[in-house]
Amino acid sequence: MPKTKFRIKNPFAAVGRRRKKKTSPYMTEEPVNEYYLKLSERFGTLSVVLLMILPAFLFVAIFLNRKQITSDNLYYLFKDINAASELAGSGGNEFQYPRSDSMDFAVYKKGLAAIGEKELCLYTATGRQTLNTATSYSTPIVRASGKYVLTYDLGGKNVALYNSFARIFRKTYEYPVNFATIGESGAFLTVTSDSTYTSVVEVYSAGFSLINQITKNGYVISGALSDKAVHGALATVQATDGNFTTEIMTFVPGSEKGVEKWTLEGTFPIGITYLSEDRLLVVCDNASYVFSNTGRQVHRYDYDGKKLSRYAVGNGDFALLFADSALSGHHLVTAFDKNGDERYRKELQTNISGIGLCDGYLFLLLPDGVQRVNLFTKSEALTACTTDDRTLLVISKEEILLCSPVQGTYVKIKE
Repeated sequence: MPKTKFRIKNPFAAVGRRRKKKTSPYMTEEPVNEYYLKLSERFGTLSVVLLMILPAFLFVAIFLNRKQITSDNLYYLFKDINAASELAGSGGNEFQYPRSDSMDFAVYKKGLAAIGEKELCLYTATGRQTLNTATSYSTPIVRASGKYVLTYDLGGKNVALYNSFARIFRKTYEYPVNFATIGESGAFLTVTSDSTYTSVVEVYSAGFSLINQITKNGYVISGALSDKAVHGALATVQATDGNFTTEIMTFVPGSEKGVEKWTLEGTFPIGITYLSEDRLLVVCDNASYVFSNTGRQVHRYDYDGKKLSRYAVGNGDFALLFADSALSGHHLVTAFDKNGDERYRKELQTNISGIGLCDGYLFLLLPDGVQRVNLFTKSEALTACTTDDRTLLVISKEEILLCSPVQGTYVKIKE
């Protein structure tokens, strides 16, 4: 009888043996780049560390700002975001606001802030009114940044800040307010006085904390904060024996360090503003200057007897408008970059009642419309519209606002 052989399969025989991979003739295997492998491991580790730090960061941030985190603030925050997201129309939007003997206007989030003696009205870019609140100002002034609207009564005692829907800060001073301004970051400064000093300057952070108090024996005519609130500047004037002396002071908001001072003899300051974080424009009655933050003079433009009518600043450029008092309707307009290099110069035999700058474009408010000048190509285009008794506000290189005492109108600029 033949023997039957049995083969018993060892179930552990495959352990430790490498199983052959089934490969495709269309697949290729390339060597791994060790550098990118290590880089990906580092990013992976970093992401884990950041995730571990995030709860602690949120806890600290909430703890430090716990007084400002309220249901009302959160409510207005989301409403404000919604208002900012609205886009301007195609040139047909109009705003109706109460007429007042004294009015001021500003562009706020591509919409309009209009203030009179008794009311402040805020509108989105589509013309929707988001705020109408009572005021009691004799000479109302409004200034706007990317975050807030600042209002004050020139010669009065009240300063207030608003977002799109509500008042978020208010202060009543003991002495009259002579000047106030707000930076793009939301930081702001006010100028008043007290029983000891002619001028008392208060600088506030975007969170409404008082971070600087500066006192002067002279009159602070103007002040400025850079867009990021990294730098601040003041223009103070004093009269000695009938001659004006202007002191320019730069400082670091929130710090006592970094103070620089220099003087300009025989000139009266009109306005001071930052063209960039490192360029400061000082406009005076007989000359304009551009300085660095340390006081180095970058540019000087003497008026040579010409009468300065208006000036405008936008995106690092500035423009000066001169009116010839001897020849009615004769105007000279000249534009410069932040270093004082001339970009445009032209004489016009017509009345110019407004001037603006934005993204390398110059806007002139003429009797028959708005003329836009491309500062790069020097090309000019006129958009016909009603300009009588209108205030020019520039929103972008393509859109402007013209505000009369009772109505604001969007105008789409023609190419």
